[in-house]
Amino acid sequence: MRTILITGPGGSGRTTVAAATALAAARQGTRTLLLGTDRDDTLGAALGVRTGPAPTTVEAHLTAWRPDAAQGFRDGL
Repeated sequence: MRTILITGPGGSGRTTVAAATALAAARQGTRTLLLGTDRDDTLGAALGVRTGPAPTTVEAHLTAWRPDAAQGFRDGL
């Protein structure tokens, strides 16, 4: 298993780079989970699918997920 983190300031293209990297890995046959943390569905916009609190299959070998951290925090209280 390998973990790749894409970081940087807002507007630097993190989501675009992450989506392109995940798509490339998935198309090479690597099971890939792409996590997004933005409140807006920028990840879904980059991938052409809606993402949210449940994992979404984008294409073969690629799943995108935008977990609701606030809800997770509330559930843990």
